[in-house]
Amino acid sequence: MKKTCVTLSIVSILTACGGGSNDNNNSGKPNGAALDPKQQVVLQKTAKGHIVPGYQALNNAVQQLSSNIDGFCEKEKPTQTDLQQTQSAWKKANQSWQAVQHIQLGPVKKVGNEISYWGDPGFTTRSSKTIAKGLNDLIKNIESGEALALEKVHSYLQGLPALEHLLFSQSTAMVSSSDQKARCTLAKGYGERLQAHSTYLVAKWLPENKDYYSEYVYEKEGDFYSTQVALNTTVNDLIVTIELMKDRKLKRIMNDSELVENLGSATSIQSVKTNISALIDFYRSGLKAFVATEKNHPEIANKFDKKLVEIQNEVAKLSDAQVIDSSSKATIQSSIALLQELRLLLETELAPAAELTMTFNSTDGD
Repeated sequence: MKKTCVTLSIVSILTACGGGSNDNNNSGKPNGAALDPKQQVVLQKTAKGHIVPGYQALNNAVQQLSSNIDGFCEKEKPTQTDLQQTQSAWKKANQSWQAVQHIQLGPVKKVGNEISYWGDPGFTTRSSKTIAKGLNDLIKNIESGEALALEKVHSYLQGLPALEHLLFSQSTAMVSSSDQKARCTLAKGYGERLQAHSTYLVAKWLPENKDYYSEYVYEKEGDFYSTQVALNTTVNDLIVTIELMKDRKLKRIMNDSELVENLGSATSIQSVKTNISALIDFYRSGLKAFVATEKNHPEIANKFDKKLVEIQNEVAKLSDAQVIDSSSKATIQSSIALLQELRLLLETELAPAAELTMTFNSTDGD
């Protein structure tokens, strides 16, 4: 994912970072030449039943988080109870993001890194110490009178991970420190940008806006020139998600790595559980019925579904408290093995049954 021209203004983000799709096909191909009606149904169901509701939930949670931050910072002497309410709002927003983190196509390419830099497979994860140092530098700049310009800040100091450090890892300073006001200025800036980004995602995907949804479902000039390509891309992205869950989530939790996602809020395992639930919802929103009914492979469709549920049940054995003992390590190892089985099943049975082309996806770069 590359950086974008996103600014603080919700209005400007909707205009500066991508206009609407044109209903005219300028690709040189006749309209409808590469449209498969049955594939269109899968794409429609996936978008309307999974992607759009997921982004709407994220937008609602982020708006609540931003409101909580504003309320916290307006208090002359905020208390630990006030902070806990804001932390709770952050957790809800983060879990809403975890539920759409696997969506890697379309508008999220522009703003995803500034929502959560951690989730990009192409970039090196920054340690807590590195993020803490960067935040402290920003706070010092604010105290010295420098205007806050988050659009110029590196992605690893953006969004939910940066807010997590402020609200959890540096929680005492948020309540009682000489630079508390500067910290609030920074937190409010993050809240505003998260609102802008999530609003942008919803606006781009809403079917009635005839923007990215139209490009995804119908033949448009842009990412996809056919429904086959759109469906191929959607399913191929699942491989990246599976590998991220194995290598950057579960293995790091098992090894007690300082690079564990959501380390400060102690919600790493909860995030993995949300990821699995989201994959099940994605699969059942359209792809399962397509393979079972339209491609006449109900046994393969059900086999893949059962494997997802098996992983969900295995991960559910882990405590959200993140106590990693010998028993939990064994559960993580079995979960990793099941995820590898899921990938193999996707590549060797589900994709061929759906007549999709799988390409190699790498999560290297960590």
